[in-house]
Amino acid sequence: MAKFKEYQSSPDDNLSINLNDYLPSNHLCKQIEQIIADLDTSAIEATYSILGQGGLHPKLMLGIIFYGYAVGICSGRKLAQAYQEQIPFI
Repeated sequence: MAKFKEYQSSPDDNLSINLNDYLPSNHLCKQIEQIIADLDTSAIEATYSILGQGGLHPKLMLGIIFYGYAVGICSGRKLAQAYQEQIPFI
């Protein structure tokens, strides 16, 4: 069993729209996504157990936190709400 749910930086295949069409190519969230992609998160990943249901990939979580902090959202609840409602977080 995998430790994590599959990490996808692109929208889910079930969506009929491409969210990247709504953001310019130089948008801050895309720049942060590139930085996160280059990070070595193997030390974080090694601490997760293979038991239980797979969690969200650490790179996805880091991307949400980094972008949230960059735009002034530091609260976990506000980050969760933004992840559900704002295109750059999605």
